[in-house]
Amino acid sequence: FQGQNPPPQDISFSVSGTITEQSPGTLTVDSGQDMLFTVKYDSTTQIQHEDGSAAKTSDLRVGIKILAKGSLTEEGDVIAKVITIESDSKGPSK
Repeated sequence: FQGQNPPPQDISFSVSGTITEQSPGTLTVDSGQDMLFTVKYDSTTQIQHEDGSAAKTSDLRVGIKILAKGSLTEEGDVIAKVITIESDSKGPSK
C-alpha cells in the first residue's frame, strides 16, 4: 500500500459565479469566460449567506452570485457541500 495514492474519492473543488438556470437540486452556474458548471445539492448541503447566517434553498435563484464548495465528479458536476450566497447579490440595501 505504501507509495500508492488512494483513488480520488472527494476532490475538493469550488466554483464561484452567477446562477443562470435552476431546477430542484441542480443549479447552472456561469463562472465567467463562458464556463458553465452544474452544481448539485441536496438536504445535506449547507446553504448560507456570506456573513455565515443560514439561508434556504428558496434563496437560490437565477441572477444571484454564489460560491459552491464540494467535490467534482468525473462527469464535471460539482456536488456541493456548502453553498454561500455572496452578499452583493441580495439586492440594494436600505
